Amino acid sequence: MAPAFEFTEVNLPGLGHGMLGIRTRYEPMGEPVREAGGIQLPPALAKAVPSRQLEYLAGRACAVEACRRLGLDPTPAATGPHREPIWPTGVIGSITHSQGEAMAVIAPSIACRSLGVDIEHIVDLQKAEDLFSVIADPAEADILKDLTGDDLALTFTLIFCAKEAIFKATWPLVRRFIDFNEVRLVAAKPGSLTFAADTSLASQLASQGLPPVTYAEALPLITTLCVYR
Repeated sequence: MAPAFEFTEVNLPGLGHGMLGIRTRYEPMGEPVREAGGIQLPPALAKAVPSRQLEYLAGRACAVEACRRLGLDPTPAATGPHREPIWPTGVIGSITHSQGEAMAVIAPSIACRSLGVDIEHIVDLQKAEDLFSVIADPAEADILKDLTGDDLALTFTLIFCAKEAIFKATWPLVRRFIDFNEVRLVAAKPGSLTFAADTSLASQLASQGLPPVTYAEALPLITTLCVYR
């Protein structure tokens, strides 16, 4: 049986006029899922594990629901060659999922140029220790000291989640994958993080620079949002 999703509007810091966040929770399934919430699974995921199938369907269902509530084209986003969503004309959006949570943030194209949203559950300490040097450096961790203290798992997750939101928002503007070391945390205050791009990325973005990343904590979950106005 295909799951039925229940949707909740999310009031994220950084959401501007006309933007809408929709989330849903779902239970893992052991059997393949071909359809859910009126969304059909694409052929490319026909042999994926059920958890991947379900997270895809849940995220697309959130996006469709947000489009309906905003009066935008509710056609489910297609998937591009780099697994990026391809939105209907007039729609700007981003999708994210983590361990039974899915969310989409949608806006009409007149509201912003691009946006990226990411949700992450706090990683375990061992993973944070093993991977921290891949996503950040000690200077970035020091900037978060007043917000996260000595909690390395929280520091890691917050920086990772913020950079993921930046990558998603920046992809439509530069059309390439961005490495973690191409953006650096340079300032932080409760609810908002400021990042700087390296020389190569900054030249592609010209005078725009990187917008601030807003965030919300509902531990063990962190949500980040990056919007190019």
